[in-house]
Amino acid sequence: MANTQSRLSADHKLLLTLGNTITTRGKAFDDDILRERFEQFAKILLEHNTNEEELYQAVVNVWGKSRVDSSLRIPENVQKVIEAYGVERYRDFMRQTNE
Repeated sequence: MANTQSRLSADHKLLLTLGNTITTRGKAFDDDILRERFEQFAKILLEHNTNEEELYQAVVNVWGKSRVDSSLRIPENVQKVIEAYGVERYRDFMRQTNE
């Protein structure tokens, strides 16, 4: 569990760095570079969320569901990245990813 926590912490830092790059420089990137950065962000985020969910389930198994906060909302900084990339482009990307 400690390794998973360490990896999740590193993911948070990487996601923050990529997210900040996309939101602050997104309009300055050409479409190919912006798509590449966003794809990196999305891949790490999806993998990260899976790992976080596995950790959450492990904690629930130990502590019980009543003691674990289960709020599932999009963090503000993730929303900013999606908006910087473009909501419609994000939806298109997610549709392609799910196919």
